Amino acid sequence: MMKGKATFTLTDARTGKIVKQVTEHNMVTDAARRILNPPAYLLANSFDYSVFLKNVLPLYKNVFGGIALLGNTLEERADNIVPGKDCQFVATAGSAYSGTNVCRGTLNENESYVTENGYHFTWDFGTDKANGTIKCVALTSRSFGDSGIKAEDKSSYFISCLTPTSSVNTLTNQVIKALGQYIGTFQKNTLTYYKRDQLTDELEFVRIKCIDPSSVKITDSTGLSAYKEPSFSATVKLPFVTPYTYRYYDPDKKLMFFFSSVNTADGASSISYAGIDMDDLTIKEQGEYALDYPYNSVNSAAFYEGKFFIAASRGVEVYSAPGVVEKNLLQRYDYDTCFYNMDGLLLFCCSDNVYLYLNGGFLPIYSNCSKFPQPSVDVKPPYIMMCEPHRFCSKDTTSENAYVAMMSGYFATINDLSEPLVKTNEHTLKITYDITN
Repeated sequence: MMKGKATFTLTDARTGKIVKQVTEHNMVTDAARRILNPPAYLLANSFDYSVFLKNVLPLYKNVFGGIALLGNTLEERADNIVPGKDCQFVATAGSAYSGTNVCRGTLNENESYVTENGYHFTWDFGTDKANGTIKCVALTSRSFGDSGIKAEDKSSYFISCLTPTSSVNTLTNQVIKALGQYIGTFQKNTLTYYKRDQLTDELEFVRIKCIDPSSVKITDSTGLSAYKEPSFSATVKLPFVTPYTYRYYDPDKKLMFFFSSVNTADGASSISYAGIDMDDLTIKEQGEYALDYPYNSVNSAAFYEGKFFIAASRGVEVYSAPGVVEKNLLQRYDYDTCFYNMDGLLLFCCSDNVYLYLNGGFLPIYSNCSKFPQPSVDVKPPYIMMCEPHRFCSKDTTSENAYVAMMSGYFATINDLSEPLVKTNEHTLKITYDITN
């Protein structure tokens, strides 16, 4: 059974005197175990186990190779693997680093080494790094440690399936091939796609069965040479025409929301919406949401935490109530934008940029990405399903399929401090972390 121990040494940068030194023990989450056991039914195509092991091992380098410093505590549960809505990242560290990102520390290579039964990490944070109140640390992937909470570093929040050191653009593990736009896995071993003609009020939903490794049928086969035929289809007629990629899945309500273009009447503007139950494919919720401005267009929308998010010509805006804009959060405008909910967290995807909504603002987490997370009931983090959204989604020609990937911003260990550690620009911080079998 793996276990870990962290020692924090806060030093006065001017005098070299140790201001505070504490040692804390931690728990190891299920992240490493899950990584070593990828979802079996997703691996029917393009999977090589020897390549997988080469990319994952040694664990200390790839799975435990980074550290995240948090301004909040984490509940010590084995399944507490991904950041929650209350996460407050102070800084990260992974590889050796000498740049100017104040949220990124450096690996002290001279003081990091293999031990008899594990690995001893040492990370340093200079006077300009990781300033703030630290209440928890967690080991994470080397990739996320290298991000420094900034997309500009070109490190990824999502990483290629089974390759914890490469970018999401190298995704090769396509799960299946079918006609339509993949939108999620709402039933075990079953992928849901939808098809439509351009600018229509009718959506055709199809379900594609994947191989169940625990119950292989005589006629089962695999491969991507032909389109997989659906096992089920149903047509849903919306009360409006929905353009492009105007959809958002609410995991709390288990509804896939589709949105209209901007409605304008008598000087007032609104957006129509309809929420489709992904189990029985019926409309369970519909209505109109009033806007405070006559936008030419709204390119995507989402309901999240009781608020309404839109991406339009003025950027990303948050409505606290119909007709009431609470704030403008992001000055980004693009026709190809989408909102996604990933394990309870809101993501905004704009062209090839991905932003995470956290603590009332958007945090850039990846800056070179074309595939975005999709909901899944049987793929557990840090593995996720991803897909490229097709803007028009023609019934007969579009084939946007699911890929399995791994998110890099997971918690491999959790180490809550017995009392907060306050670092300022008058201090340096050294963290040594022993992870052992």
